[in-house]
Amino acid sequence: MSAVLEIRPRDESYVAKVASLMNADEPDKAYAVLNEVLLRNPEDAQALCLASDIMKKCKRLPVAYILSKRAVELRPDRPEAWSSLGHAAQQMWRLDEAKSCYRKAQQRAKTKEQQLLYLNNLGSTYLDGGEFSKAEDYCRQGLAISDKDTNLRHNMGLSLLGQRKWAEAWPYYSASIGTERRLKIRYLNPQEATWDGSKDKTVVIYGEQGLGDEICAASMLPDAIRDCRKVIIDCDHRLENLFRRSFPEATVYGTRWKKSAPWPEVKQRTIEASTAAFELGQFYRNSDADFPGTAYLKPCPIRTGMWRKEFKQAGDKPLIGIAWSGGIWQNAAAFRELPLAQWQPIFDAVDANFVSLQYRDASKDIAGTKVQQFPWATLTNDYDDTAALVAACDLVIAVQTSVVHLAGALGTPCWSLIPKTSQWRYGENYTDLPWYRSVKLYRQVNEWPVKAIADDLRTHFR
Repeated sequence: MSAVLEIRPRDESYVAKVASLMNADEPDKAYAVLNEVLLRNPEDAQALCLASDIMKKCKRLPVAYILSKRAVELRPDRPEAWSSLGHAAQQMWRLDEAKSCYRKAQQRAKTKEQQLLYLNNLGSTYLDGGEFSKAEDYCRQGLAISDKDTNLRHNMGLSLLGQRKWAEAWPYYSASIGTERRLKIRYLNPQEATWDGSKDKTVVIYGEQGLGDEICAASMLPDAIRDCRKVIIDCDHRLENLFRRSFPEATVYGTRWKKSAPWPEVKQRTIEASTAAFELGQFYRNSDADFPGTAYLKPCPIRTGMWRKEFKQAGDKPLIGIAWSGGIWQNAAAFRELPLAQWQPIFDAVDANFVSLQYRDASKDIAGTKVQQFPWATLTNDYDDTAALVAACDLVIAVQTSVVHLAGALGTPCWSLIPKTSQWRYGENYTDLPWYRSVKLYRQVNEWPVKAIADDLRTHFR
């Protein structure tokens, strides 16, 4: 909210009050204050920008957008109004509009702090669009003003990771540990140290971000297990059984989302250090050669065998798992979707058993298609169920979603459709993933590369 505090209203007393209420996570009370201000003066640009911030926090993005747009109409001379509109547009994935707004904010900036903020905003918009080298340019301009800003350093890390500049990237990316983006978890009081890579220690490694991220970062767990006296893995409960089988040398708890960890290691205070999972990159993934790319998750052999037997009885046809949508609005779900109606060339390319790997109920989507759904394998709170089905597949074809990471971690061949708004793990213009040798990327240029996949399918199963 500090980004808009330069638009001077006649009565500034409400600004501090609204900021205090927002910091206390009380948006309804904050809006009530603004409502009184706007009743008296509905063209108070400062109040409109603050109201837009509240609407964004409450996920009422169209309302936030309209409020900021009105603030810009009232005060086009102010950078804060343009920044507010840019932020609303960015969250609505109107990226070209967001860039235009941030540039106008930058042109009107009065202070170095504002310049840094708007350069960072521009960098983050290019990150959202999967343009990592352009994002790096803006981040470097901001870092030339100040290299201390946490958000800017985080975005610089992402821009470098997206270009596989691993060694330079990790220290920047680490800046966001302890923020909402990447939580810092501690298990003891007084707190244990952050692990610095020292060998022969008892270390907790906790999962972070989404399920796919956690699976991806787990590729570095064997390295840590090799170097530590004992590794304790604090993971999402859905991964507990799969991780326990895959990393038998470690102690695995599915308690990542719980407020406390009632482990014996906590009670006995035997934990010496802890770290977030992707922080392992600074120790183990500093060049492309550091990525083994081999399978590291082990599915249940009994359940995997049952799936293979089941489909063998249905005929000697390949088993292909598919996922056609993924994510939520905040991480570009609108761009990570290939409706099943557009999959027909793929279905026609090979006589196969196609199974849904969607983590939501797909019964309506698959009606009238040759795709089957097995809810007990995919609509489950135990990803071990999904892993068994994926491991039984001859091939997985999926948009950018967590099942791509699962397939890669299991060593199952996977062809992934990557939108223009790709995330840093998929990089920019690459056709491979260093994390997994079994994954091949098909990138969207204008249209989805459905024909290319259909052609490759004919060759693959010839």
